[in-house]
Amino acid sequence: MELIIDVVGSCDLKCPSCPVGNSPHVKNNQGVMTPNKLREILEKATREGTVDFVALYNWTEPLIHPRLPELVRTVKSFGIPCHLSSHLNTLKNEDELMAAEPDHFRISMSGFTQENYGITHRGGEVSKVLENLKRLADARTRTGAKTEICILYHRYLGNLDDELKLRKLASKLDIAINPVWAYLMPLEKMLAFAYNDSSYSPMTEEDQGILKRLALPFDQAIEIAQRNRKQPCSLIDNQVVMNARGEVILCCTIYDQDKYKLGNFLDRPLKDITRDKHQQQNCKNLCETCMAKGAHVYSVYGSSEFNKSAEQNVLKHYSSALEMNSRGSLFYFIATHLPAVRSSARFIRRYLKKFLRV
Repeated sequence: MELIIDVVGSCDLKCPSCPVGNSPHVKNNQGVMTPNKLREILEKATREGTVDFVALYNWTEPLIHPRLPELVRTVKSFGIPCHLSSHLNTLKNEDELMAAEPDHFRISMSGFTQENYGITHRGGEVSKVLENLKRLADARTRTGAKTEICILYHRYLGNLDDELKLRKLASKLDIAINPVWAYLMPLEKMLAFAYNDSSYSPMTEEDQGILKRLALPFDQAIEIAQRNRKQPCSLIDNQVVMNARGEVILCCTIYDQDKYKLGNFLDRPLKDITRDKHQQQNCKNLCETCMAKGAHVYSVYGSSEFNKSAEQNVLKHYSSALEMNSRGSLFYFIATHLPAVRSSARFIRRYLKKFLRV
């Protein structure tokens, strides 16, 4: 099993494609998980099955936890891989954190310039993130940690130029980049637009604005997902998702904890929790609704068709920029760095296709 645990109940950014930023009507637990509570959870989980890894995050920001290095050490003491994910606007005690040696440390980014980053990582300052990337990499070197640091780059229309610039910096710091097509979450928001039904979640003008920025068009993504809806869900049975109080939530894509919780992990046998994911009526109904649209496939990019759709949309977007001879476009950036072919739009499009598949 994979344990997905929000060890805090909040995040200091309000990103519009994330429920912390787009679902203020949901009032989730704002607590903090203690190392002792985490140890109790791990003791029970390892008695009841095999834990593949522990992620100390889901929707919230683990680096604001005052005892995060201790939490990492707790996980590692069980011989289980530990994963972190952060927006990295905040970084404290980086040497202690790296000395605890989390196995995987993911940084969420959507721009190299504030112009792009500030829109989709609302409340964040990219200059701080870039500075903290270097601090984190230096701490890894000083402590000799073998932590894999990776930037999860959220691709929107208009921010691919920034990805090129970020790749240069990441290469110098020995940090990998994993680009993904941004989408609108949580599941409740996704279903609201898929079914055009605000009973799942309010649909706001800001949500509409984010949908227009997606490189992978939402309507096309839902069509692709629905064609592939018969795929089994890779989330429901493989993951156990918890909040900071140890309460189990149906799935990592869901935000409303009170509506879709299955009791406290420490109070119930794992087999009963797993059974109720499929039998508790509100959870069963949501799963059926989700799978009918293939949202479980969309959430994990479970078809190569998603890439094709996004690539076509990006090519169309940047082709328009090229035709307008926009100095801000990715085509212009590539052309000015490949002067021998700057007049060949066809070559530049071919180069872009290759870049998108990196």
